[in-house]
Amino acid sequence: MLAILNHIERVLCNSALALLALVLFADVLLRTLFGNGLSWAHQVAVYANIVVSLLGLGLASANGSHLRPRFADHWLPRAWEPQIQRLAALLSAMLLGFFAFLGVQLVLESYALAEKSSVLLIPVWPVQLLLPLAFVLSSIRYLLFSFYPALQPVNESVE
Repeated sequence: MLAILNHIERVLCNSALALLALVLFADVLLRTLFGNGLSWAHQVAVYANIVVSLLGLGLASANGSHLRPRFADHWLPRAWEPQIQRLAALLSAMLLGFFAFLGVQLVLESYALAEKSSVLLIPVWPVQLLLPLAFVLSSIRYLLFSFYPALQPVNESVE
């Protein structure tokens, strides 16, 4: 299940990044050649960047590539490491769950106020919906990591 989710997130993230690059390239090209670009290009690029950023949260947690401070890694006995990793994963899941709750509140408020993008004239809540979704998916990942430590990826960050 996690591998399928990771694949879907990668495809969507790469697609959003490609859209961002293509739209901005087309805008710059049109501005250079004709003196007038795409009026909606920057707003679409911002939305694509939001998608990339939020899906990147899940990709980072799936690959163990979050940046984290390591100064306290050796303060406790090495024998405690498995329990500490489980506890850290559980605390991460709880924190991400709280952020998901706040994200839902934001989406509900935007929906209730019928907020629209001033440039694209579309509701903003569907884009904002990615916020709680990204936090929920990452929270579920960390919850699984806390109960099934073998699922947790090895941290790939540089020492």
